[in-house]
Amino acid sequence: MAFSGQHVAVPLPLAFGFGATGMLWFLAAAAAPFLIHLWNKRRYRELDWAAMEYLLAALKSNSRKLLVEQWVLLAARTLAVLLLALAAAEPFFERVGLSFAPGERTHRMIVLDGSYSMDFQPADASRFDRAKELARSIVEASNEGDGFTLLMLGQPPDAIISTPAYSAESFLEVLDELRHPQAGGDLPSTMLRVEELLKQTRRDHPKLAREEIYVITDLGAQTWSPRFATPEVATEFHERMVRVSQDAAVVLLDVGQVGGGNLAITNLTATAGAPVTGAEVSFYAQVHNFGRQARERVVIDFMVDGARVDQNVVDLPATGSTDLPPFKYRFGSPGDHRVEVRVAEDSLAPDDARFLVMPVRKAFRVLCINGKPSGVPFESATDYLDAALQSSSAAGRAPIETDVGTELDLVRSNLEAYDAIFLCNVRQFRPAEAAQLRKFVERGGGLITFLGDHVDVANYNDVLVSGDNRVLPAELGQLVSHDPADVEELDPLRYRHPVLDPFRQNEQVAFTRTPIYKYFRLSPLTDDGAETAVAFSGGDPLIVEGRIARGYSLLVATSAAAGPRDDLWTAMPMLQNFVPLVRQLLAISIRGKIDSRNVLVSDPLSAAAPLTAADSQMVIETPTDEVKDIRLREDGELSLWNYQDTRYAGFYRAIPTVTDAAGGLFAVNLDTSESDLARVSPEELRDGLLAGVTYTLEEEYRQIDDQPLREITQRGELQRWLLLASLGLFLFEMVLAWRLRSDSQ
Repeated sequence: MAFSGQHVAVPLPLAFGFGATGMLWFLAAAAAPFLIHLWNKRRYRELDWAAMEYLLAALKSNSRKLLVEQWVLLAARTLAVLLLALAAAEPFFERVGLSFAPGERTHRMIVLDGSYSMDFQPADASRFDRAKELARSIVEASNEGDGFTLLMLGQPPDAIISTPAYSAESFLEVLDELRHPQAGGDLPSTMLRVEELLKQTRRDHPKLAREEIYVITDLGAQTWSPRFATPEVATEFHERMVRVSQDAAVVLLDVGQVGGGNLAITNLTATAGAPVTGAEVSFYAQVHNFGRQARERVVIDFMVDGARVDQNVVDLPATGSTDLPPFKYRFGSPGDHRVEVRVAEDSLAPDDARFLVMPVRKAFRVLCINGKPSGVPFESATDYLDAALQSSSAAGRAPIETDVGTELDLVRSNLEAYDAIFLCNVRQFRPAEAAQLRKFVERGGGLITFLGDHVDVANYNDVLVSGDNRVLPAELGQLVSHDPADVEELDPLRYRHPVLDPFRQNEQVAFTRTPIYKYFRLSPLTDDGAETAVAFSGGDPLIVEGRIARGYSLLVATSAAAGPRDDLWTAMPMLQNFVPLVRQLLAISIRGKIDSRNVLVSDPLSAAAPLTAADSQMVIETPTDEVKDIRLREDGELSLWNYQDTRYAGFYRAIPTVTDAAGGLFAVNLDTSESDLARVSPEELRDGLLAGVTYTLEEEYRQIDDQPLREITQRGELQRWLLLASLGLFLFEMVLAWRLRSDSQ
C-alpha cells in the first residue's frame, strides 16, 4: 500500500513493457497478407464464359462458407506475423509495488538499515540477513542495463556503492560480503546522502531515466522517530523527503517483527578514574529488560582479562533497569586491563555485553602550582594540599608523586608527564600559560583550581574563562565573607555528583558542616556543560565541574589553605574530610585518562605522542580480527593518531611501531538506545514523519517462516508463448489453405 499525507493510493499489481522496443517496427509486416490478397485480386480480369455460368450456379450455394474460410485464412496469416513481431520485441509483465515506465533503464538505489536492532535474530536468520536477501531479489529481477547503488542507513550513513553498478554479479558480490555494523541509524543524514547520490547519478548517468529507492528496514522507533534539534531542521528534512519522493519511487520494505523481548547491559563504570596497582576498585553495572515480561534468575558474569571473577543471579522486572550489586577487584599489575559484564545471550546479541578498559598505574604524577609561597609552615598556598596528597599515598590508597612549582613551571615543565595539575591561589595568568593549560586538559589531563586572596578576578575571567583558551567552568564574581559564628552549611545536592562519593552515607565526617568563611561567587558556564557538584545552602556553588575535550576542570570557590589567623578563609584543610575530598577531586579530574580509552561505536580512537613519533606507523587490531595500519601526523608540539572505523563493539588494541608512540587498549561500546525494539506503526509514519510524502510500504516481510521470500519484482516473460502461438497459427494456416485448395478442385 502506498501512503501519502493527503491520500492513500493502491498501486496496480501488474505492469507491462517490452525488452526490445525497436522490434515493434516489424508489426507493420502484419499488413503483408492483406496486401498480397489485394494484389492477387488485381492480377486477374473477369471474363464471361458460358461454361463458368454452370460452375457459378453450382458454387453459389457454398459461397457463404467459402467466404468465411478465406477470411479465417487471412486472419490466421496476419495474426501469425503479428505474434512473431511481438515476440521479437520481448514483451513481459511485471508485478511491482511501484508504477512502471516501459522501455526505460532504471537506477535502483538500495538502502539497508544498518542500526544494530537489525541484528535481532528471532529464527535462523537475522533481520539484516533477510534485508540482504530482499536486496538480492531486487537486483536479480531487474533488467539488463539497470544501475544499482547501495547505501547503509547508519550513524553516519555509508555509501557502499555510490556509482551505479551495471553488473548484477559485481553488485551481489559486494552485497554478500557486507557485514552488519553495530551503530545506530541516522535517518536525516542518510536521506541527505540519498539526495546527493540521486543528483550525482542524474548528472553522470543520464541514460538511467527512472529512479527507484528501496529502503529495507525494521522501522525501529529510534531510527524512524528522529529528534530534530530545531523546527527548522525538521522542516528541512520533510522538504527533502517530498523532493525525493517526487523524483523517485520510494518503497519501504518492513522486515521487523512486532514484540520480542531483549536484555541489554546499559552501563558499566568504575569508582576510580585511573586505578593504581593494589588499590581496590568497585565496578557498577546496569542491566535493562526491554521486554514486557519479567525475567527470573538471569545470570550475570563479571570478567577481567578474559577470566570470570564474579557472578550474580538476579530477577529483572519487566521494562525497567536494575542496578547490579557492585563487584570489587584489585589489579596486581600495571598496564591496560579488560573488564567485561555479560548477560546470557538472547536474540539481540550485540548488547549482551559491556566493556571497560582500566589503565592501571603504579602511581599518579601531580603538579601543584603554588601562588603564595611562604616560609611559615602551612601558610603557603599548597602546604595543606601537598600534605593531603602525601597522606593519601601513605595510607596505601593511591601512590601519588607530587611536584610543587610556581607559575613559571607551567611553561617550563613538560605538562604531558603529569596526570593532574592543582592551581592554588595563583595571582594571574598570561595567555601563553592559559594555552598550555588548555592543551593539557584537552588531551585528557585533570585541572583542579583553588582560589584565594591573591586571585585577580578580572584576569581570571579574561584569560581563563573567555576565549579559545577557556579552562575554567565558571566565571568568578564578588568575594563573599561570613562571620566565623555565622557560616553557611553545604548542600550536597543529593550526592548526585561523584566528587562526594566518599561522604555518601558517611555523615560522621560532618562534611555539610565544613566551615568556609570566604569564597568567590561563581557563575557556572551551563551552556558549555558545566555542573555544580557542591553548593552552599544559600545556592552559591562551591565546586563546579566542566569537561573540555577529553579532560576535566574543577573549580573550588575557596582556598586550599586555611590562611593566616587574622584572615581565615576556611577550616576545611585542617579537617579529616579534606584528605578524601582532595583524593576524590584528583580521581574525578583524571577521568579523561580512562574516558579516552572507552568510547561509543562510531566515535574515533586517538592519542597523542611525542613529536618524534610523527609519520610512524600504528597497527590497529579490531574485535573482528582485522588488522589495519594508520600513521601518526604532526600536530604542533606533538604527534597524533586517529582511527575512525569503530563500527563494532569490543576491544581494540593500538600497537605502535616506535617505542615513544602511545598505543594501548581501547573499549568501544554500543549506544543502547537501539536495544529498545519498539517500532513505529504505518499510521505513525503516514500521519507524522512522512506526512505528505508519497511512498509504498510492504509489510509482508515481517513474517518468519521457512518459505522463500517473494521477489520484490516478479516478472513474466511472454515471448516464448507468443512464439508458440505464432507457430501454431502458421500450422493452422497451412492446413486450412490445403483444405481450401482441395475443396476448389
